[in-house]
Amino acid sequence: MEPALDLDTLVRTHHAGVWRYLRLLGCTREEADDITQETFIVVMRAEFTHHTDEQTATFLRRTARNLFLHSKRKTRTRREVDIDAAEAVMRSNAEDGGDAYVEALKRCLDAMRGRTRLAVLAVYGDKLTTAQVADQMGLKENGLKTLLQRAREKLRDCVQRRMKP
Repeated sequence: MEPALDLDTLVRTHHAGVWRYLRLLGCTREEADDITQETFIVVMRAEFTHHTDEQTATFLRRTARNLFLHSKRKTRTRREVDIDAAEAVMRSNAEDGGDAYVEALKRCLDAMRGRTRLAVLAVYGDKLTTAQVADQMGLKENGLKTLLQRAREKLRDCVQRRMKP
């Protein structure tokens, strides 16, 4: 049996990856902060034994996912969560905790122009509601939602192209 990894090293190594995974699941920054902390508390109390970084990252994601889903059930929040997609992103970026994915996303967002970029930044960056942004842009709310859906598709395709070796 391998010795337990000290908690400080565990947190330093895996904190960003857990937090990013929760954001991929749809957590707000605040939710991701809280659930990430809870994840490491659970690990500390469970007397977790570290085997490999990949196994540890998988265990931490599973713990964080369960805490996230529990919080959604508790608050009866209905939000679509694509766990499989988030897992795929994190597995493909296991070595760097998602740093390459985040960098690719930033570059793709920087390349985006016009009202699409403004809408994405307003909704996801400034945390304005779709109603507020639609009103500011002179669009109907459904029109803005369609614009955002297309923007997410373009960003996903762009990130995938940039992540290919």
